[in-house]
Amino acid sequence: LSLLGGAALVLNGTLDVLDVFEAFDAPIYYVVNCYIVFFGLVTCLTELHPETVPQLYEPLSGIQSWVHEWAKGLTTLWGRGLFHIFQGTLAALSGGSLGLGVVIGIYMMVMGIAYLYLHFWGAVTCVTQEDYIRIGP
Repeated sequence: LSLLGGAALVLNGTLDVLDVFEAFDAPIYYVVNCYIVFFGLVTCLTELHPETVPQLYEPLSGIQSWVHEWAKGLTTLWGRGLFHIFQGTLAALSGGSLGLGVVIGIYMMVMGIAYLYLHFWGAVTCVTQEDYIRIGP
């Protein structure tokens, strides 16, 4: 699901970067949109798995391993969670009032919170009685 959010960030950020006149009107928002596109590409690379899109995974697996080597925090659930929350705040705050960037930003923040939840509380498993009592021959 975060792969879709990263793709949405890239698409929305690219549309904002293509508005060259914004660079003269509000240069800080233009620079932030460039960062949003870059961070969206990093999200797409880190969330790419061979099960989801195998035809894209094979040619990009070398770049993905390079990103994982240089940004080791993105290989952990808590690191990805904090990164997605950061991305979401950037997108929501630079998206204007109730624009598409705000919706994508909130989505990325929810994905980040989900990753943090999985890191801290997702590993708790319940052991059923069948694990303790052998049933059958």
